[in-house]
Amino acid sequence: MFILVPLVLFGWIPFVLYLFSYLPGQKALLISFIGAYLFLPVYSYLIPGFPAYGKLSATCYAVAIAMLLFDSARLSTFRPSLIDLPMLLWCISPFLTSLDNDLGTYDGFRAASETIVIWGIPYFFGRLYLNSLAGMRAAAMGILAGGLIYVPLCLFEFKMSPQLHLMLYGIPSSNPEAFLQSIRQGGYRPIIFNVHGLSVALWMMVAALVALWLWQSGVLHRFWNIPIQWIVSLLVFVVILIQSAGAWIYLLISMAVIFTAKWLRTSILIILLTAIIPCYLYVATTGNFNGDQVVAFVSNTLNPDRAQSLQFRFDNERVLIEKARERMILGWGGWGRSRVYNAWGDDISVTDSFWVIAFGTTGIFGLATITVALLLPVALFTYYYPARVWFTPRVAPAALISMVILCYTIDNLANNMQNSVYILALGGLSGLVAKELA
Repeated sequence: MFILVPLVLFGWIPFVLYLFSYLPGQKALLISFIGAYLFLPVYSYLIPGFPAYGKLSATCYAVAIAMLLFDSARLSTFRPSLIDLPMLLWCISPFLTSLDNDLGTYDGFRAASETIVIWGIPYFFGRLYLNSLAGMRAAAMGILAGGLIYVPLCLFEFKMSPQLHLMLYGIPSSNPEAFLQSIRQGGYRPIIFNVHGLSVALWMMVAALVALWLWQSGVLHRFWNIPIQWIVSLLVFVVILIQSAGAWIYLLISMAVIFTAKWLRTSILIILLTAIIPCYLYVATTGNFNGDQVVAFVSNTLNPDRAQSLQFRFDNERVLIEKARERMILGWGGWGRSRVYNAWGDDISVTDSFWVIAFGTTGIFGLATITVALLLPVALFTYYYPARVWFTPRVAPAALISMVILCYTIDNLANNMQNSVYILALGGLSGLVAKELA
């Protein structure tokens, strides 16, 4: 079965070419990125001097080739904007870091190319294809469809354990530790075709949020000929079933945003969340956050096991932050230089959070640029589109996409679950806002 891995990864390019030759570019783009996230294997081919060829890069290369062959005129519609500057700076930050650490230009190009594939290219495609209210609606519908497709797979793995990747591709999708972390009361947290169950949990939460928001705004009454109320109930049930505390919290926060915006006509909760994230990062990067109160709260309200896991995370972050502060501005670069080692050269650090990784490898420059790239479109959207229009059918999909990006940004404070679909949506939202800035 292992032979399916190279066949599927390299076969993604002709498949995407076929899509672009027969479908409108926007629809082909969404099928390509969402389909890759849902079903491509967790496996990468190491190519010297280039980003590893895996599910993320396979999609980016395939879409780039397809666009140049079948939709090259789309490039002439791109209009750069100041809102793109933070993402551009984030993509070149690894190059600057390599030069600052005397790692050379070759290492800088290699490191920057990885960031461009993971972040820059999906963002650029979102700017090209999803930069309108109609594009936001298409993105929302694509996410909802992807969530529904994953429902039976989640139910299967909840009962049978994470086995689908092994059954189809002949190799496990995750390491033994991730598999052990999937064990839950009465079943398992699904991993499916992802590296960790937390990625699936966030995806299902986002799909539930999309269904709930589109239902409350009156955009959808039926989807795939199924009443939207049933879809909301099913997706929320799956989110509860897979037992991820983070997904539960994000869904509750999102529901609070929905109902305060709908009933009170205020965007205050999104504004507060957008402001809290950089405030937390400022306190954390200065080394003044220990998390004791958060651990105590989790221990008293959820369970001691999760509090212990959180304490372990904070303890590791503390030593990693201390190491990162030694090269505060541009970070340590790659090759594990930002990690912590004992006297015998053993790696004693565990990196879970995206923000800690970004801080350690690219310094405060990289962390600031990616934070601004994620939050600025959300903040500007709330300015140009006040809460009183969020539940009109025309604007509702864009409003919920801004909440999706905000949830993804919050999740990056605790995890590092790469998903190019969210970056694609970020590019679309940035394009929408860029038109207001023009």
